[in-house]
Amino acid sequence: MIKINPRNTHVFSYRNTAKLKSKYNFDHKIRFIHTVSQFVNNPFIHSSRLKNKYHNFRISFAQNFKNLDNQYNSHIYLANSYSTYLDVNEIGVQLLPENIHYEVFGKNVNEIEKNFGKASEARTFDDSKSPQSSSKIHTNIVSLSKEHLKRQGLFKEGQAPVYNEQYANLNIKNSSIQAKNIRDHFKKISLDTYSDYLSLANTFVSSDKPAQIPSSEIVVKSGWIRYTFDKNSNTYSHESVIGIKEDALVFDIENLITLSPYPLMASAVTSEATYVWISPYITGESNSPNHLIKISDPSSKKAKIIIGHNISYDRSRIFEEYSYTSTLNRFIDTMSLHIATSGLCSQQRPIYNKVTKILKDDNYSPENSIFISKFGKMASVSSTNGLKAAVKFHNNVDLDKDVRDTFVTGCISGIRENILPLIDYCINDVLATLDLYKTLFPKYLKLCPHPASFAGMLIMTNSFLPIYLPQWESFVNTCEQKSDSITKELQDKLVELALLAIECSDPHSDPWLKNLDWTPFKIKTTKAKVDKYGKILPGGEPKLFKHFKKYSKDELDFLTGKPKWFTDCYDFESKKIIITFKQQLTPYLLKLSWLNYPLYCSKSFGWTFVVPRSHLDNVDLLSNNNSSSDHLSGLNESKNENDSAENDKFRSNLLLIAKLPILKFTSEIENKNYEPIPASDTENYYFRIPHKDGESANCGNPLSKNYLSHIENNVLGSSFEISKEAIQMNTLTSYWVSVRKRVIGQFVVPMNDKLKSDHTNPIKSDHLGMILPQLVPMGTITRRGVEPTWATASNAKKNRIGSEIKTLIRSPTICSTETGRKQSFKVVGADVDSEELWISSLMGDAQFGSHGSTALGYMTLLGTKSQGNDMHSATAKILGIDRNNAKVFNYSRIYGAGVKHATQLLCQYNSNITQPDALKLAKNLYLKTK
Repeated sequence: MIKINPRNTHVFSYRNTAKLKSKYNFDHKIRFIHTVSQFVNNPFIHSSRLKNKYHNFRISFAQNFKNLDNQYNSHIYLANSYSTYLDVNEIGVQLLPENIHYEVFGKNVNEIEKNFGKASEARTFDDSKSPQSSSKIHTNIVSLSKEHLKRQGLFKEGQAPVYNEQYANLNIKNSSIQAKNIRDHFKKISLDTYSDYLSLANTFVSSDKPAQIPSSEIVVKSGWIRYTFDKNSNTYSHESVIGIKEDALVFDIENLITLSPYPLMASAVTSEATYVWISPYITGESNSPNHLIKISDPSSKKAKIIIGHNISYDRSRIFEEYSYTSTLNRFIDTMSLHIATSGLCSQQRPIYNKVTKILKDDNYSPENSIFISKFGKMASVSSTNGLKAAVKFHNNVDLDKDVRDTFVTGCISGIRENILPLIDYCINDVLATLDLYKTLFPKYLKLCPHPASFAGMLIMTNSFLPIYLPQWESFVNTCEQKSDSITKELQDKLVELALLAIECSDPHSDPWLKNLDWTPFKIKTTKAKVDKYGKILPGGEPKLFKHFKKYSKDELDFLTGKPKWFTDCYDFESKKIIITFKQQLTPYLLKLSWLNYPLYCSKSFGWTFVVPRSHLDNVDLLSNNNSSSDHLSGLNESKNENDSAENDKFRSNLLLIAKLPILKFTSEIENKNYEPIPASDTENYYFRIPHKDGESANCGNPLSKNYLSHIENNVLGSSFEISKEAIQMNTLTSYWVSVRKRVIGQFVVPMNDKLKSDHTNPIKSDHLGMILPQLVPMGTITRRGVEPTWATASNAKKNRIGSEIKTLIRSPTICSTETGRKQSFKVVGADVDSEELWISSLMGDAQFGSHGSTALGYMTLLGTKSQGNDMHSATAKILGIDRNNAKVFNYSRIYGAGVKHATQLLCQYNSNITQPDALKLAKNLYLKTK
């Protein structure tokens, strides 16, 4: 609402102007003009400038009645000039209602909107400029913004603002904003909720480090043992305890991977003592290794900070964490602290590994020296994420991790025999983690000072996933059975294809089969010993060479005469021919084609496709010119004479192929890369199968998951029915094959009554279960959470076995042990849509000082998918790709990806594009949207 002064009874709502303008109703406009007239002629208004403007307007109105929209807009401008609050800005973006604006931003009402472009003005002009000059600057910046939007095809003069009445009449009472503005609100709620934990974390940084416990003082006893050192008497003492009494600790567990995911031992360090926990399974007090660790004394009700490297792994072995109600435990991950302060992104990691290898091997060849001069500094500013690497980088301490191999490859008897060295190793790990924490936490607070960042880490490491155990077990078993069944059927089909290939009368003329080794399998024996009459001497019968003695007579009968490629697939254990999709011969048996041209596997260039030279004779390959389709007339007419669409597709494919670099093969037989088939082939050209990493990257397996989209789009495929069936079956199992190990490796704990009442009892099966996700709260350098299974799970698809995994998370209904009443839970989803784009667009709009004043801001706030003017649609239009794929480009850019990455993505999503064309499109995208 707009008040001119306290005595003025005329109150204007800019909201009304938007209503009228959106309706374009003549009568409404006339009434509005009349209202403005009353306002301007009010005796309490003393602005001669405004009255003169209105007088001129009336003259203009009388002279040209048809120009009503212009006069209407002029009145809007007059109303804006004397407003202290606008709820629709000059671009047409609807703003918060005034009452909510006060709640969110405090009492500094919309000064940026009133003085459009204040930031730009401050950078360009002196503060001493007059109001008239300021108004002119304001007008110029508005014009500049609108011109920018027009060039992007987003803004038109006189267009109605996007206005929603339901937001205009919001009347929120008892607002949840707990401070004078939204910025202070988040600080306050973060500190109110987690200030105690932040205080504990800071205090622990400056606390004392307990004395190292010698191996001779370690007691092998189940449960927790607390070790302390008395400085006065210079003696060590120990006692059995139920849990850790201190409120800040570093914690680490060890388990035998080959035995069970449950812990066998653990250690913890506080400012006062060292703790060691040993499983009753090690001491022989229990026949089951399935025991969890009670971390706190039941009588303690204090908040507790638990620190560890990749702490989610250790947290999942804590007894109290398996509860539907939150505990007072909160967790700090030193690996996340390292990643947030000194981590590597995925593109930097291979470079870093190469740098460290060169430095370690002391291999300074000319090529390596150039590489080190360019990237050598990386080793001094970052490291990988493991505890050993992080401790070395931050504290310059070499951590011995060799003993850990016992937990990876050892057995329980080996654990029991070496219990003291293993406990000592566990204690050293937590002491090293403590030193790492003391170094890292101050760095983290300096780089990420906002309390919400710290609070976010505590919240994310407190998550859990409730499941129903029968449903989980059924899901895993069904996926396994279905996958095994399809895999067996798939292998049978591949063997069937192999047997059909053997029956081929002239394999050397087949474009696929000729690439296989057709050398027949022959039995080799020793020479018979004969007398002078040619009679075989006793014991002188021919004997099989040693290599053939492993075959039975039936096997030799079956394999004799078969080609080498076939006999190489014979498995001695199962006594069967086994062929999988990972073998090099499989694409040949399936007779795979790329753009309908046969494949060939090269030693130097990976998988390629072979195109007859006659198909490309009329295309200028050397200059890679985009030749006219006229040059290709008649090429495919005999094959598709009556099918113009198919003929056009054939021609467009050739034009695309013509832009690809032709592969050249050595003709020198002595060269290790010599390949006889392509070297002597004068009738065909060879081209690399496109790879997501660019034209210079080789395709290792055309049946890998990277090429599933090309199979679905029929770019990669086969014209043979049995091969099509095999490819479809492989697609069905592809997702489960990729996630199987992670899903089966989930640590699922039953939520039975004994778990709730007594942690010393073994964990037994029940219908309710819980998974504590292995989440790294800041797993990337942008501090984004990372989790290998649940956070990367795909949406459910009918043709992907196992893709419905997310549907297994179910809200439980439990019976309260205290009241006996049933408690029901609900899963509530919340997602901040396009959060990164909102933040980025806000930074851009700040250059003009108003929401929606840049193309990115306008598309984010006012763009819609239906009208095709949102950011993802705009990117898709520029690149000529699907809108869903365009999202990947946009988010990659937000996180710092450049033209090179955009080029790789284009090649990945569009098999019909060459590297130069992809580069050109990527540059065009950055040029138009920078």
